[in-house]
Amino acid sequence: MEPMFGPGDLVIARSDLDPHVGDVVLAEVNGGMVLHRLVAREADGDWRTKGDANRAIDGWRVTDDDIVGRVWVIVPSGGDVLIWVAAHPLTSAWIAAVLSVLIGWPWRATWRATSASGCSPTRP
Repeated sequence: MEPMFGPGDLVIARSDLDPHVGDVVLAEVNGGMVLHRLVAREADGDWRTKGDANRAIDGWRVTDDDIVGRVWVIVPSGGDVLIWVAAHPLTSAWIAAVLSVLIGWPWRATWRATSASGCSPTRP
C-alpha cells in the first residue's frame, strides 16, 4: 500500500464501517489478511480491491463479511517500535520507568502539598 504506508508502519483499523469506494480496508482473503483499497462495487454486492502500489485490480473479490475494518490511524514506524519492544522487554521496562519518573517529577511538589494538608487531589 505504498506510498500511503510502508513496511514497519502501524495501521489501526476500525470495525465500525460502512465501506465506500476509495476506502482502504483490512480484509480476509484466502485465509490471510490484506490491506487494499476498494476500487469498485460489483452488481452482486462484492467489492473489487487494488493495492496502491499495484497496477492491476486484484484477482479476487471481497464481500462485506470479509471486510474486518477500515483504516483509521497510521503510525509511521509504529510497527517497528512494537517489534523492538517485544524483542527487548527488559530494556523497554527500564525506558518506561525512566519516562514515568521524568513525567511525574514536576508533580511531586503538588502531591506532597496535598498529602501534607490531608486533602485528596480528587476531592475538594
